[in-house]
Amino acid sequence: MEESKAALERRLDQLIAAFSGEVALYVRDLRSPEVIARKQDEVFPTASTIKLFILMELLRRVGLGEFALEQKIPVLARQQVGGSGILKDMSAGIGLPLRDVGLLMIVLSDNTATNMLIDLLGLDAINATIRALGLQHTRLLNRVDFEAIGDEVTRFGVGTVREFGQALELLATGAFVSRDASDTILGIKERQQYLDLLPRYLPYNPYARELHAPQRLRIANKTGFFMGVRCDAALLFLPATTLIAVVFTKGGKDFSFNPDNEGAVLLGHIGEAIYRHFAQANAG
Repeated sequence: MEESKAALERRLDQLIAAFSGEVALYVRDLRSPEVIARKQDEVFPTASTIKLFILMELLRRVGLGEFALEQKIPVLARQQVGGSGILKDMSAGIGLPLRDVGLLMIVLSDNTATNMLIDLLGLDAINATIRALGLQHTRLLNRVDFEAIGDEVTRFGVGTVREFGQALELLATGAFVSRDASDTILGIKERQQYLDLLPRYLPYNPYARELHAPQRLRIANKTGFFMGVRCDAALLFLPATTLIAVVFTKGGKDFSFNPDNEGAVLLGHIGEAIYRHFAQANAG
């Protein structure tokens, strides 16, 4: 096992060394306190992975009775913004249930849905909840406003891979608000449609549920991307254990949004290495 772990660490270091920018990594098998990490406490841009905490704040407030997931809120023209998502192209004024707004924010990383929830919940309240979880370096800094953010994605959100890993552990164990609230968040994350980062090379069928096909691996993740930045915060549910895998990059020289972007391919190879190691370690 130690030899296998050493081989995994060598592979991760090789992948990181070949990347044109910087990489932070946090990996943990929830059955063990042992962590594999690189730059786990260094603050990185989160890109859209920070949207996970907006969803967590929504479920916290639902738990307090302030909101209901079935209640509808309108899409306001001032909230519509470019970038990822579909609500930017839909008619202003339509009403959507909060559950659907949260779903769009996560599975399509919809920026308009994100602004709708930030306006509803409040930026300060979202950050207060992040701090209440004991996370000192993670922060949502702005609505999705490309004039304010410009070409510096750290003006949107920042955090560390360790703190994102701690948040994922709360969800995986049902310790955030309640088991039901945690499961609601995980159920949304499992519908993620951006699967080109950590899950890129994994034996995972995103249509298994609809096709009633067998699936040995479940994935609940939230991605983030920007020029030179790729981030993914994932829970990998293997038959015998649950893995936390968080990888952030910054300073990558490939600014493209092509499918084979350097950062995207890097995260795919990291995800593959992690999965192979732990799948073998937990075989049988």
